[in-house]
Amino acid sequence: MKITKRQLRRIIKEEKEKLLSEIINRQGIDVKFQKTIDKVKWDFEKELISGKLAGYEREWWKNEKQLEAVLHMLDMMKEDITRFGK
Repeated sequence: MKITKRQLRRIIKEEKEKLLSEIINRQGIDVKFQKTIDKVKWDFEKELISGKLAGYEREWWKNEKQLEAVLHMLDMMKEDITRFGK
């Protein structure tokens, strides 16, 4: 039996979803929630690299002081998120 590339891609996608679902469900996290988290992470990274900071200075991460400022901001965000859980 031959399968098309489209069918193969669909099969791979479905199997990947199943595996991710099993892994995530073992951790107690809903698959849709994890996908949302992944999208937020991707959007945030995109914003850092090519968004407003890049509009200010194209390669801001090469400037040690600017990199430290961003890392400090991320630490503050982590603290805020941790407080939400308490």
